[in-house]
Amino acid sequence: MARPWGRDTDPAKVQNQMNRMTIACVFGALLIAGPVLAQTPPPAGQAAPPAAQTQKPAIPATPPAAAAPAPVLPFPADAKIGFVQMQLIVDQSRLGKAGTDKMQKLQAQKNNELAGLNKQIATLANELETQKAVLSATVQQAKAAELDKLQRQAQFQQTESQAAVQALQTDLFTDFTDRVLPIIDTIRKERGLWAVYALGDGSGVAAVDPALDLSAEIIKRLDATIK
Repeated sequence: MARPWGRDTDPAKVQNQMNRMTIACVFGALLIAGPVLAQTPPPAGQAAPPAAQTQKPAIPATPPAAAAPAPVLPFPADAKIGFVQMQLIVDQSRLGKAGTDKMQKLQAQKNNELAGLNKQIATLANELETQKAVLSATVQQAKAAELDKLQRQAQFQQTESQAAVQALQTDLFTDFTDRVLPIIDTIRKERGLWAVYALGDGSGVAAVDPALDLSAEIIKRLDATIK
């Protein structure tokens, strides 16, 4: 088991943990196009919303167009620091695009499965609500039992779907960092840099010279490793 954060005294291990934590701050939100359908089925006896109002899968039908890459400026020969844009690397690298595609396909599959169950629940709940005056007590009890079973199934499937998405995200993050961090460190050594910072929310960097951006070089080298 890995040691709790802050207790590892090996500088190399601590730096690697910090690098991964920084990447994790931006990576998790980059691959997920939208949350897995999380609508909780209504309790037994309560009518579900009409099918037309059921929450739709969050995966967009047409993914947004990728932003045009910024022109690559000459890296200053006397620079001692550089920076990378992890979002740009995820968005424009072959590895990042493949991971995004895998995540979107899994989310679409799970959303469709949950949407199908929610539709059955809504239909059955509506029958119980609108036909209770003409249904016998035996039929009502049978339908109520079936509704409860479907609701439990939907809740279980919702939990399973979230776990599957989280597991895939963890695998993609691990693969991404295992490939990207060595490339970043190789470039740092080649250019004799003191440090390479990851820009993003919470990075604390207020302003930076665009010429220090190493993202394009990292994308190029990362793509070259993908067969």
